[in-house]
Amino acid sequence: MGATQQAQLQAQADAQREFERMQLYEPYERISWLGQGLQGIMGGMAPQYTFSQQPNPSPLAQALGIAATGAGAYKAFGGS
Repeated sequence: MGATQQAQLQAQADAQREFERMQLYEPYERISWLGQGLQGIMGGMAPQYTFSQQPNPSPLAQALGIAATGAGAYKAFGGS
């Protein structure tokens, strides 16, 4: 029960952190999109700046990965 509650709290903290990170990087993404649009208008001039953001794995994906790792470790150490 405690592990489930801890996983839920961690997922909430991760989601909040990801939300705050997205808010911080939003202006840079907007500038990048504007630059890409202007590049198309200006006939393909080389861009001065590009920005790409890699999203973090979702809390569900992280929880499933942890569960799969735990199940594998349990089987490896003689669990049935």
